[in-house]
Amino acid sequence: MPHRAFLFVLFGTFLFAYSYVHRADGWNQVSRLDLLHALVQEHTIRIDSYHENTQDKAFVRGHYYSEKAPGIVVLAIPAFVFSSEALKAVGMDIDSPRGWLLSSWITTVGSVGILTALGAVALYLLLLQWVEARIALMAIFALFLGSLPFPYATMLFSHAAVAGLLAIALWALFADMIRGVLARWNIEIAGLCCGFAVASEYPFILIVGCIFVVLLVEHRCRALRFALAASLPMLLIPLNNFLVTGSPLHLGYGQVALDQLGLLHQNELRIFGFGLPKFDVLFAMLFSQYRGLFFWTPFLVLTLPGFTHLYRRERKFFWCSISPVLLYSIAFSANYYWFGGAALGMRHLTPLIPLLAVPAALGAAEFRLFAGFMAAISLFLMGTATFLNTMPPSLATAPIWSHYVPLFKDGTTMMKNLGMVVGMQGLWSALPLLIVTGVSFHWLYRRSDRLEVSPSSNAC
Repeated sequence: MPHRAFLFVLFGTFLFAYSYVHRADGWNQVSRLDLLHALVQEHTIRIDSYHENTQDKAFVRGHYYSEKAPGIVVLAIPAFVFSSEALKAVGMDIDSPRGWLLSSWITTVGSVGILTALGAVALYLLLLQWVEARIALMAIFALFLGSLPFPYATMLFSHAAVAGLLAIALWALFADMIRGVLARWNIEIAGLCCGFAVASEYPFILIVGCIFVVLLVEHRCRALRFALAASLPMLLIPLNNFLVTGSPLHLGYGQVALDQLGLLHQNELRIFGFGLPKFDVLFAMLFSQYRGLFFWTPFLVLTLPGFTHLYRRERKFFWCSISPVLLYSIAFSANYYWFGGAALGMRHLTPLIPLLAVPAALGAAEFRLFAGFMAAISLFLMGTATFLNTMPPSLATAPIWSHYVPLFKDGTTMMKNLGMVVGMQGLWSALPLLIVTGVSFHWLYRRSDRLEVSPSSNAC
């Protein structure tokens, strides 16, 4: 096991990066913030007082409600209450523009940021069973700072938090190094994490279903324990439905957006915008500059040889990884809104990153120099884009050339960041982020060769 100081620095590095930049003005995150403000300020789930600043809302029985899944809001309540009390203590109105920004920033760090950083640490511990410590460290930095979790951990979106929850679940299920109470309750821990993930991002049920089938094949009792634990936070879904619509089975998610785009009654649509899979969309999701997962994180190309090694070494984990990746990708290629609006990369595929971590690390262990090069490109692409703007226009089909290069040339960033707080301007405000993450990586890398790596038996 790594020393506690090592894990603390690893966690702190990711949390600092996720805390450094923030954007609070998108419909997605504002819809959740509207609900948090209504809950704490007015003690209601109706967002009538705040609905005008977002279109991600539902109009039911004469009142407005957030149409977002309830999981992230529930997880963010403690951080939002803390921000509310802190702002009140300094005499700042939380509903003022500055109060709104600060409460959004603190809430995001205290919920999505913490969960994603914890997920990075958990996944690093899992990788130690498959590859040597330095390869695991490179993979975690490439996947959690050079891929989709980075931009979406800086905003009150659900995707990065769901990735963090899945990473913790995989660690709980497959990490041999767990001892004591955690070992006795590892199935329940994994179930609770997956249940909250579904309550935060409904399509995640596809991934949970795949994990459940893998557990069921191995041991029915453990599969049942997993399902029971997952069902508890998933009860938030029918409860939210009942409070909003009066029926626990009526899910209004996505109906407003479908209606606005004139797609609600098209015959090609099936349920909540999902129809038949499209190969051209799947290709764009994976390889295009517009949204491509492998384009924005080229380190993931190492999953190709990695899955081959994984199949030979551990069939159970192989199927637990590849089946939800394929199912989830194909499912979103059938979605009318697959591109996710104003977004950086294919945001809907963020929960797949933990499932790709082990094969990516195995590939990196075989092609070390190539892996280092791909990791550096991934960190540069995703890091630069996250610092400049996490929400490029949806019509920018070649965002690097049409959006990010002009921003970089002008030396401007559309994101608030901690460097600006201390008076730094433009690209220079990225300097503290680069210094802290660079020094932390060097410190971790120098000490990672002392970590003991145990062979994986992957018992769950």
